[in-house]
Amino acid sequence: MLLAALAAPAFAQQVWHLREVVSSVADQEVPIGASIRQFADTQDVFVVYEMQTLEVADVQAPRRLYLQDYRCPTADCDGLTHPYGDPVDPIGEDVLWFQPMSPAMSVHRRTPTGAIKLELVWRGRAERTAPYCGSDTVNYDDILDGTLHEAQRLDLFHQTVSADPLTGTLRYAPADLLEYTPAPVGGGGDACEDRNRPSIVTPTSGRSRACWRYADRSGGGDHVHCVTERCVTCSPRWGSEVELGVVDQPDPGLQDHPSVAVGADGRIVAHHSEESVSAGLDGVRLQFPDAPAAPTLLLGSGPVDQPDVSQDRMGRTHVVWDERGGASAKIWLRSCEADCTDLANWDAAAEVVTANKVRFPTLLTDGNRQLVTYMMDVDPTSAESNRVMLATRCVGPGATPWSISEVRPLVAPDEARDQVLFWGEPAATANRVDNLFHVVFVEADEYVNIVSVPTEGTLWWATTAYDDCPE
Repeated sequence: MLLAALAAPAFAQQVWHLREVVSSVADQEVPIGASIRQFADTQDVFVVYEMQTLEVADVQAPRRLYLQDYRCPTADCDGLTHPYGDPVDPIGEDVLWFQPMSPAMSVHRRTPTGAIKLELVWRGRAERTAPYCGSDTVNYDDILDGTLHEAQRLDLFHQTVSADPLTGTLRYAPADLLEYTPAPVGGGGDACEDRNRPSIVTPTSGRSRACWRYADRSGGGDHVHCVTERCVTCSPRWGSEVELGVVDQPDPGLQDHPSVAVGADGRIVAHHSEESVSAGLDGVRLQFPDAPAAPTLLLGSGPVDQPDVSQDRMGRTHVVWDERGGASAKIWLRSCEADCTDLANWDAAAEVVTANKVRFPTLLTDGNRQLVTYMMDVDPTSAESNRVMLATRCVGPGATPWSISEVRPLVAPDEARDQVLFWGEPAATANRVDNLFHVVFVEADEYVNIVSVPTEGTLWWATTAYDDCPE
């Protein structure tokens, strides 16, 4: 069945090395989502993951984030070590909320000290200062109807981790991470505000950029908001929260699901946009907030969502997104060599894969190597039977077709389990020195969404090697 669904692209099983990050704890906690970053020249892999306490009687189950740093000293990670003790909880408190915290992370080497700057941003929860927007009752009907919302904030915590002057390896004690100084990126006391699904990037300049979905539940709609770091020692450290407006839509609706990168024109923000509410038309938009004269580009339209933007080391910009369509769902990719504020300079959209319920793509590049990880439902006859997949190809002088690999195939009695990419950003990263691709995902007894929560599951970290492409 899987081979038939993937008949269009070349199918070649990669060699995957899988390791278990965390599993359900005594039927009390279950992993929900994760983010992963690789720092290649130190061979350190950072994983931040969310655990939810199982509270059957209370939908607002306690949630907590954990951060772990692994050492991967060999190309295949078989000599993986875990040198820094137990996972560190950078929050130090539970967050009570019915939606996942969706952690996002960036890492950056500061020069000339060589220290590592690590940023975490997640959906937090402000103390309630007013009744729920429209209701003060907690029940499943409110959640399903979308009327249960509380004042929200996005928490961003900053930590500089010093490098050992003799070995160049990272050195910190878990207690150091508890000295984070909370620096709210956005949030307020309005009980009808909600900030979620953040994305953050720290470019070579060292000034981080973060964007998120801002929802005004009192009727103001959903928009994409962003901030830019002024400097590490500045007070305030972050600039003003700015809304990215879309002005040329005929019948505009919400804007959400942002992904942020940094290129020659500063911030590049890709996001989903309801182009016409009356016509039911969606689009993938690209904006350049640091280039005020640059137009807003419409890269794709239709039943599209979940864009991911990145820049490669050659300065090219790439955007990938999904197009919902059941058994004929697709993932698309567009690229631009230079002057990417002009839509005429973008390649035509290239189809990555067509398969049943493909969604949630993440794009990584290494020179002319492109790697796209995504979810798909391998059994169209079931409600959900999601698997994590990787599509990869070469572009340029050594161009190849897309090659598709299933990361962790499941067999009886586990074939009904679900693998989930979603509640964390990014879900994949690459070591571009040793040519290693990493992806983290939850494998659980139930697909994870707002009202469906697993009772047990495992967070997997999978690694595969890839070849360089001719340049």
